[in-house]
Amino acid sequence: MFLRMPLSSLPCTFPLVSYIDRAAEKHQVKNREKLFALLEGRKALFLAGHTHTIERFFPGDSFGDWSPNLPFPQIIAGAACGSWWSGPKDDLGIPLSYTRDGVPKGYFVVECSGNSWKDTFYPFGISRQMNVSFFSPRKGLAGFPDGVFIREELGGIFVLANVFNADSHSKVLCAIDDLPPQPMEYRSLVDPFAARLHTGLPDWMQMKGSTHTYIAPLPENLERGLHRVTITFEDAYGRVFEETRFFEVL
Repeated sequence: MFLRMPLSSLPCTFPLVSYIDRAAEKHQVKNREKLFALLEGRKALFLAGHTHTIERFFPGDSFGDWSPNLPFPQIIAGAACGSWWSGPKDDLGIPLSYTRDGVPKGYFVVECSGNSWKDTFYPFGISRQMNVSFFSPRKGLAGFPDGVFIREELGGIFVLANVFNADSHSKVLCAIDDLPPQPMEYRSLVDPFAARLHTGLPDWMQMKGSTHTYIAPLPENLERGLHRVTITFEDAYGRVFEETRFFEVL
């Protein structure tokens, strides 16, 4: 479907390409090159679903050794049911249902004006735009639910931010206590926070890596006591979101 405006929006069930299903051609549009040829020279935004994940791609993007190779932006817009109404239930009896990339169930609002667009992701039941966890590669990706660490282990502990609607145009910064904020590094990792809530699911619903997880190491010289980590996410439209977590060093 084309909108009657300079910007064309193409809703589709299947994504043109998908990071989480990049090895499964059956879950992606096979004749996408023909579509690219039809739309050559047009300004377009492709909206997709199917994967129950949030994936945002722009021309020139790459994620490790994989690239979507798209001539225009694509948003895979998650799912209102999250990961098929799975996982433990909240106080109202509704499944938390975090998706395979660790995103809560929710929906998008896309505002179009002339040949520009702005999108916003609204998670159901929560106000935050990210999960913030801690993990150590030496201990796997189970994470640290209590946020308590031994000082001698700080050299191997990282902050992990799963920023639900981040993309290559975003800025994701990490600040420890009152230290200057530092850019976080993109790394496709399982979200420890969501993974702890969704154990025992079928293999095809298990948590995977994503296009919007970022890490930063904890400083090795932190003093014993209570500390604060603040993650700042600035999206492509200049909107800023912030999340703070506290942790203790023994």
